[in-house]
Amino acid sequence: MTQFLFFFPLLTLISFTSPASFATSNETSKTTQADLSNLNIISGCRVHGSDSILIRQFNGAFCLFFEDGRYVSADATRLTLILPNQTQAWTLPGHYHHMLNWSHDRKFILALASRFDKAENGKTERVDVFQKIDLNGKIVNQTDSRKVFAALKIQILPTPFNWDASAKSAAETEMSHFNSFYEIPPQKRIPKMKAIRAGNFIASSINSGAVILNEDLQVALAKIEFPTSLHQSLHDVKVTADGEILFFNNERVRDGKNQNPRSSVEIIDPLTKKPSFVFMSNPSELFYSWACGGAQEIGNNLILVSHMTNGYYFVERKSGKVARSNILFDRYASANTQPHQQIRAENLSEFLKHW
Repeated sequence: MTQFLFFFPLLTLISFTSPASFATSNETSKTTQADLSNLNIISGCRVHGSDSILIRQFNGAFCLFFEDGRYVSADATRLTLILPNQTQAWTLPGHYHHMLNWSHDRKFILALASRFDKAENGKTERVDVFQKIDLNGKIVNQTDSRKVFAALKIQILPTPFNWDASAKSAAETEMSHFNSFYEIPPQKRIPKMKAIRAGNFIASSINSGAVILNEDLQVALAKIEFPTSLHQSLHDVKVTADGEILFFNNERVRDGKNQNPRSSVEIIDPLTKKPSFVFMSNPSELFYSWACGGAQEIGNNLILVSHMTNGYYFVERKSGKVARSNILFDRYASANTQPHQQIRAENLSEFLKHW
């Protein structure tokens, strides 16, 4: 059954999946059985405690953390593995953007990079590159958005490259704007879409929906469009263990006029596009993130929703109630952190012992 979840300012909630009732976030937190106290909140390379207070900021714009104290750091100039003694084990030069992710077995790094080409008009054009990198810094597989778009016959809609002033390579336009790249996890049941198979990859692009790539990134298998998303404005698109698609919908279409901006987090069937979960506000304009945003499954019961104003919500998947909400805070700078592509929740207790 489709769930439409609604929240008001100060996190007063009403859910139409159960008898109408009002509760504060403190009251709803008692309804969940999940223990969130051992989770760290990660925003880029900033690590926060479960209380959302900044513990430590590491070098880079995007990071992955090992239990032994190593971490992978990336920004607009390089991707590097940093040891607990703060030396670099290896470095890959390049323009890395939006996010880093682990492969499912955590033996590889998944990265979005850029290539800068000369277009037919003589101007420099940015092209997205998908990389699978081993823990020794070797790129074992890669492809690029130009090949993917050609294989799937996706129309190229050049847009200005104006979102990363830190990039050393100047470009007037970009041919694609990918913002997430994940390995598809093992499935609990046979997926309805053939291309959705453990070991394949899914990547999302503004204006062009999502694409599925095979296990060595050499074959573009399918394109997925999202009918509820205005201009395919998406972030953080991934496949769940149930073979469905979880995504942050930056601009959602609900009426014929497309009036008033609003965002949502949805889980849909990749074939029918019918939702099994929708998180929105009421009025809908109260939850709006025109850029950035993330959605992460936490166990079997919660979904972590994050947006560009630094806030996040742990939402109970079945009941629609908010188990916890907060903003990220730096007690030393007395200021909120800057918005990032996504906010992740992960237990970094072993990693932090080395720092």
